[in-house]
Amino acid sequence: MAIGGVISLVYAIIVFISLNTSIFLASAPVRATFIIIEKILWWSALIMIACYYNKNDFISYAIIYVVIGLIINGHYVWSLLTQENYNPNYVMGCFTSLIGLTLILIYFFKWLKFTQTETE
Repeated sequence: MAIGGVISLVYAIIVFISLNTSIFLASAPVRATFIIIEKILWWSALIMIACYYNKNDFISYAIIYVVIGLIINGHYVWSLLTQENYNPNYVMGCFTSLIGLTLILIYFFKWLKFTQTETE
């Protein structure tokens, strides 16, 4: 998760420099590469954490979140690389992101519950 955070920070710096200069550093292939690397690291961390606690419902939430994330981000990367019209993609992205947000909140509350019961 920490490496994914560093990659996100590097990407944010590139976008910031790109927006404040006349040099466009954040082209579609660069954005797609950063998204793919960041998400693979993030999803791997979620699954590794879930496997560490060895709870089936925790692992299932991680897997469902990864599958929804693959759909969301796979479609976004595909849209970036094909330069497709983004308007219909926003509707699908908003809907699936709400589902993903709900799942990740459940995941983190379960993780908090497991860590609290483990320390007691």
